[in-house]
Amino acid sequence: MVTGEMSPYLLLGFLIAGILHVFVPGTFYHKYLSRDNKLSVLYAALLGIPLPLCSCGVIPTAIGLRNENASKGAVASFLIATPQTGIDSILATFSMLGLGFAVIRPAAALITREQSMARPALCIL
Repeated sequence: MVTGEMSPYLLLGFLIAGILHVFVPGTFYHKYLSRDNKLSVLYAALLGIPLPLCSCGVIPTAIGLRNENASKGAVASFLIATPQTGIDSILATFSMLGLGFAVIRPAAALITREQSMARPALCIL
């Protein structure tokens, strides 16, 4: 069952969303992620780098960011960049494909993140 296979990753996402809710002050979200500008999109992408979230686990965390009043662009940026720029993803890519891919993969994710801000009409969050 697909749902059973996704469960641990979704639970990890809920755990990280809860940790962010409890330990990150609400003023952080208001100050850095709530504005609808390129800087908040960049901050959201950078927030996801140390988080070991896959494409399933990032969803509950992104919902938590949106509930904390992060802008739609910031949430889209977090959703796009986090699974590709997480430190665990970079290390796995390095071990399997070498340094070149380990550098290119997060760079491509950050470029894709930039496009999420350049085309806000595509963001339906």
